[in-house]
Amino acid sequence: MSTRMMRILGILSKQAGLPESIQMSLVSELKDANLDTGKRIISILSKQKALSEDILTALKPRLENADPDAIKWIDNVIDKQLALSESTEKFLVAMSERAGPGVRKRIVEIFENPASRSLP
Repeated sequence: MSTRMMRILGILSKQAGLPESIQMSLVSELKDANLDTGKRIISILSKQKALSEDILTALKPRLENADPDAIKWIDNVIDKQLALSESTEKFLVAMSERAGPGVRKRIVEIFENPASRSLP
């Protein structure tokens, strides 16, 4: 993957709310990925960011007078939306098989550690 695409991947993974450890791993592990793999992952991260922004925009006006328990519940929902979904995880693993040796193993390791999926 080109340096430019690696930078875009890094920026989008940060904006999507991925923990820094996952951001760094994605960029380093995918540096040898082919162009199509890079484009697909960038597309996923772009959609993830758009989804989280839409949710936050819709909820913001409703939170002004919400009770603390409701706010806590909404925070949990948003955290789950910002984390990569199971289907996205499976897609990344499948795409990584075409990206080169060792990449699939590393992506699986990242997602098998639940602490690495939580937001900072």
